Amino acid sequence: MDTERWKSVAIRREVVAMAEKIGAKTDRPTSNVFSYAVKRLYDDMALENLTETENISETPVSITKLELLLEKVSKEVESFKAMKENLEKIENDFFSDAK
Repeated sequence: MDTERWKSVAIRREVVAMAEKIGAKTDRPTSNVFSYAVKRLYDDMALENLTETENISETPVSITKLELLLEKVSKEVESFKAMKENLEKIENDFFSDAK
């Protein structure tokens, strides 16, 4: 039995579970959460926050970075969600005052 394979599956399930939680909190499909995380990881590499020689496969370091990235994404989405709610409130207040 290849224990590395099972470890890999467990890590993937853990990451999917994190993405599902973020998706549920932000009303986004899990696929969008992953897409945004991959884009941010790519952007970080482009900005040389990560080196191309760094192994970004399933190592404890990369999983930690992915967890941090998903946490950042969640906070950013929450911020955008709050901004949207504020704009909707302002819009409603404006139009209710106009009547």
